[in-house]
Amino acid sequence: MRFVIAGMGWLGLPLAKHLAKAGHACIALSSQNDLPVPAIKWDDAYPHHADVLISLLPPLIKQQRTDMHTRVVSFAQKNGIKRLIYTSSTSIYTQQSLQLTELNADPNSEQASIEAIYKHFGNGAHMIRLGGLMGPGRNPGRFYAGRAVPDPDGPVNFVHLTDVINAIEHLTIRCHQLQGDYNVVSPMHPNRMSFFTAFANHLGETLPFAGENLGRSNKIVSSAKLIQTGFLFRYNNPLDAVNAC
Repeated sequence: MRFVIAGMGWLGLPLAKHLAKAGHACIALSSQNDLPVPAIKWDDAYPHHADVLISLLPPLIKQQRTDMHTRVVSFAQKNGIKRLIYTSSTSIYTQQSLQLTELNADPNSEQASIEAIYKHFGNGAHMIRLGGLMGPGRNPGRFYAGRAVPDPDGPVNFVHLTDVINAIEHLTIRCHQLQGDYNVVSPMHPNRMSFFTAFANHLGETLPFAGENLGRSNKIVSSAKLIQTGFLFRYNNPLDAVNAC
């Protein structure tokens, strides 16, 4: 398959390398010159047929960033790309509910306004909503090192870089008919205190301590829809990834 990837950062670079190693053609939609895959600029016409455009642009609401999302959609339309994937965020679920699925997105959230740009593309657009990201260079053990963890009994909704890359590959290559949007969050949700303590301990950081339970971090984001497609997480429990960050 041929992929165009917009956003060659912490996720985009290893994703492009992974797909290229698997034998797929990858082009970066970027003005950078020092990338491990070929790159084309935003205003260039893609000389080949591309199967999928994956947008990894950060989900920010600032006008400049909003314009960038619009440019991604326009590029896909101009070049006849049929499938558009946007890595959104589980911040679209603003409710503090015990179990949240893809149907519980808050239409008034800032994240929903970004997703709306991509959904104008039509039925070929799909949102992959990522939980809190962790992996090389993103170790959650530093978040609360030596500080109070608010809502220590509340669940976490994290996912490792490896599972994100594998999920994108699974949904774009192995699933021929995607149905709407998909959450990508580790299926298990340890409490915040045990999670941040384990990662801080592994780093040798000062351990955090329990803060107040304010009821602001009670949501559990479900990846059941993704799992039903046959996807298997490498890290079902995000605590198992303590050695992989």
